[in-house]
Order: sequence, then structure tokens, then C-alpha cells
Amino acid sequence: MELLRPDQNELDVYESHSDKPLRVHLQGVLDGAHRHDQSNVATVAALFHDLGKLNPHFQDKLHGKKTREYSKHSYLSALAFAAFC
Repeated sequence: MELLRPDQNELDVYESHSDKPLRVHLQGVLDGAHRHDQSNVATVAALFHDLGKLNPHFQDKLHGKKTREYSKHSYLSALAFAAFC
């Protein structure tokens, strides 16, 4: 399962780590999960794993900008998963 074709990079404005597109990271997590477990549960868990990194305050912090707003990602990932369920 590919999140986007390699020539599509609309989501690459979001990063998971400095200079690493979130889409690339999520694809790696998904591929790793599928090496161990092909279930739908593993797929959904992999896709939501770092989804909270879409948080604009996390993106600011990642790029060295100071923010007083909530800039973590783990709880947002879990909240997105809970809302999905």
C-alpha cells in the first residue's frame, strides 16, 4: 500500500524529522509493520502512528521556531485514532 505515488508530493510540506517528509516516514512505518503483520489492525496503527506530526506547532518546533502552543504529537496521534474508531 503506497500513501502517494513517488511523483506526488503535496504532503511533503509536512515533516516527521528534520528534512524527512512525514509521508516518507509513515510509508516506512507501514512497510515495517507489514513485514511483521499484514492485518488491518497493524495497517491502521501504522497509519496513525505519527499523524499528530501534522500539528503546525510541532512543525514549527521541528524547524527551530519557538512556540508556546502545544507542540507535541503523540497525544494528537492517539486522539485522531480514537476519533477514527
